Amino acid sequence: MTGLRVIAVPAAITALALLVACSQPTQQPAATTVTVTTERGPEQPPVAPTGEPRRDASGAMLKAIGEGAGVGCPSPTAPCDLEFTVTAIEPGYQCSDPYQISPLAPGQQYLRYSVDGQAANKLEWSGSADALRINNWAIEDGDGVLHRDLDIASPCTEHADAVLQTFVPGTRMRGTVTVIAPASAKELRLIVGDMSWVWPISPKT
Repeated sequence: MTGLRVIAVPAAITALALLVACSQPTQQPAATTVTVTTERGPEQPPVAPTGEPRRDASGAMLKAIGEGAGVGCPSPTAPCDLEFTVTAIEPGYQCSDPYQISPLAPGQQYLRYSVDGQAANKLEWSGSADALRINNWAIEDGDGVLHRDLDIASPCTEHADAVLQTFVPGTRMRGTVTVIAPASAKELRLIVGDMSWVWPISPKT
């Protein structure tokens, strides 16, 4: 009986130790907080919309301020040679012209607009690089008369690269230009070959 007691005591102690070890919770690694900082990249260039564009009775594509457009597009869903956006149109612009370099005639106003263009790395169509040139822009007045030979009001035009310079493949240019427009200007129009885009001109409030 004595031998049995000697053997049983260590067994009981061992069982108790195992019971205590199993009953204690497993220690979890301390929670760590990871802070992820995202930097905002540069402003993205304009992108031409996909799908069939809206058109007016003449077939011109109707565009809103800030809506992307494109020229030299092989298909409605494929990238275009030149993607561009008219970002602002301001009729009745107050142009300071103390030396009367670009004076207004009766029935005229200063109109300012801005355009942002991005050229593809390879231009498939020869006319894409000069699509936004000033000679391609026109204004339709309230009587439906189209004015194509727009004069730039140079005293109020400081940065007009996009409408005065040829786009080099892979480059982006912007332009803000003030032109002399009819007082009843209704639409700003870009005409490139047999294509045209139209932006409504809201009356100045």
